[in-house]
Amino acid sequence: GIYQYVGDEVVLTWDLAIHRDIDRVPFLFFEFERLLLAKRDGYIERFDTFPTFKASIHIGPVVVTELGKRRKELVYHGDVLNTASRVLELCGRLGKRLLITSTVLDKIRDSRGLRIDFISDFALRGKDVTTKVYEVMPIS
Repeated sequence: GIYQYVGDEVVLTWDLAIHRDIDRVPFLFFEFERLLLAKRDGYIERFDTFPTFKASIHIGPVVVTELGKRRKELVYHGDVLNTASRVLELCGRLGKRLLITSTVLDKIRDSRGLRIDFISDFALRGKDVTTKVYEVMPIS
């Protein structure tokens, strides 16, 4: 589900204990992109621009804290959020639409319909070890 909006970003989360089929997660990104593209003319007509976006996918444990007395809010903590954010920064620097980590790639059992290319090992800000990063593209 949608965890939070950060400026013009959206952070999505899912529970792997419930939704084990991570193979489909990259397709969520490409389907959203397809739906947005179908409305391209309307965006250009109304706003004189067309939104584009990029995404990163990473997996890992999080700690969930509940804040607030009247209006409850869940707050997620963990290295997974930091890593996903740093990989998203790489999307912008490298001009890529969707990047995943080796942690995600290791969980994908069926990559039919996807092209997954190794980009490099990156020393991400705030991390002591390098992270293997892959670009994911749909196969048309």
